[in-house]
Amino acid sequence: VSLRHAKATAVSSTNPPAPALAGRVSVAMTIGADGSVNSVTNAGSDLPDAGVVSCIVRSFGGLNFPAPDAVVHIVYPLALSPQ
Repeated sequence: VSLRHAKATAVSSTNPPAPALAGRVSVAMTIGADGSVNSVTNAGSDLPDAGVVSCIVRSFGGLNFPAPDAVVHIVYPLALSPQ
């Protein structure tokens, strides 16, 4: 799952579509010792569509990373624009 795909999926699933959707979404996640995402939450957003925010946050749950030396907590900010 790529972030570009997550945004495209989230925006295309809105009803009605919101082509000018813009704002910030911060995603908090915990990466386990095996590199999988163990938990993911919305760490703050000013995006006006809660459904899109939820879709983006959920998409982070499917990411995998190289195995870290210890459990890692990250807040990843995203700035979305229509272009």
